[in-house]
Amino acid sequence: MKLTAKMNLTKLATGVILPCALWLSPFASQASGYKMVVLSDALPTSSLQSPERADTVAERINSCVSLTKETDPAASQKAEATCHQAVMQAKYAAPKLGSDGRALRAYAYTNRGVQKAMQHDTEGALADFQMAVKLKADAITTHNLDKLNAERAKGL
Repeated sequence: MKLTAKMNLTKLATGVILPCALWLSPFASQASGYKMVVLSDALPTSSLQSPERADTVAERINSCVSLTKETDPAASQKAEATCHQAVMQAKYAAPKLGSDGRALRAYAYTNRGVQKAMQHDTEGALADFQMAVKLKADAITTHNLDKLNAERAKGL
């Protein structure tokens, strides 16, 4: 089963497996040219406003995206922590999800890479984008790695 930006994944939510669709988040790419992934139907609006209450991998991934798009400097620190937590949770959830778990990890890494790139941590972003491509080389993960490499080649 091949995952695309519109494919269904499964996530664990308090012991129940629920379907959720992946879609490419356009707001991050509009600001920076990078692409982020949101797990739709996985997070109520109230949880977006309270990322510290996010319990599942999907909620952490979505909170990472939500906080990364914020312009408030305080949100930047929260985004860093939340994106890291999303990667860690995805790592532990991945074995239960098979090949979907690899995609989940890849998207957590690529989202964290975007957050790092937005904070001008190019080495950290590079490591995350490389890991994302290693886990799942698709249009989203390779786009972000290629974009960062192009920026580095130009000295940006």
